[in-house]
Amino acid sequence: MHDLGEEVGTHLQRDFDKTIDAFIGTMLDAVDPGVNRNAPVPTSSSTGTVWPSTAITSDNQILTPGSGQMSYDMLLRGIENLELAKVPKFPTGNYACVIGPTEKAELATDDDWLRASVFTPRANPLIAASYYKSMQGLDVFVSQTLNTYNNTSSLPIRRNHMWGPGVMGGMVVPVSGLGGVGPRVAAATDDNYGLTAKVIWLLEAGFTLFDMRFGTTLRTG
Repeated sequence: MHDLGEEVGTHLQRDFDKTIDAFIGTMLDAVDPGVNRNAPVPTSSSTGTVWPSTAITSDNQILTPGSGQMSYDMLLRGIENLELAKVPKFPTGNYACVIGPTEKAELATDDDWLRASVFTPRANPLIAASYYKSMQGLDVFVSQTLNTYNNTSSLPIRRNHMWGPGVMGGMVVPVSGLGGVGPRVAAATDDNYGLTAKVIWLLEAGFTLFDMRFGTTLRTG
């Protein structure tokens, strides 16, 4: 027998997690206005985009699947971009980077990456589920929910993220009378005139980018 309340709670928690994940992913996509910081004369102070090659200056130049793979060189250029923008590092002394499963597989065949990440420390138990490896200046995590956007060749371009502390933030309104913050369960008004017992979660919160220069995207395809 299943506990109905527990089942409902599990689904509500999963939906809440997916929603917050989508908010954060969309905001991290927005840190990058499409300026190539690797160009000889950057056109803005933004950290810009890191593409698989310095010869690539737009998503549309990735023409075939697998021709724009993640590499150790891309990670180095991402770190360089943030350091040039004087972005601080986390207390670990590193920036954070989130890549997808495909990028993880591509790095697994990159000899430079394997040498650089050979001394990966033991993961903090709080982040062990998504933590992958570390190199000097960077902690790398893996996510299955990164956004993709098709270029003019209808090729999905994946956006991996790298950032320092302070790139984004938010606030959560305390729940009156409940002694805390966070989502709360409420009865839905879409209840078929009271015939359906439907519950939802509610959260009064706001999220925003603090400084788009504190993050960059690494685009692969």
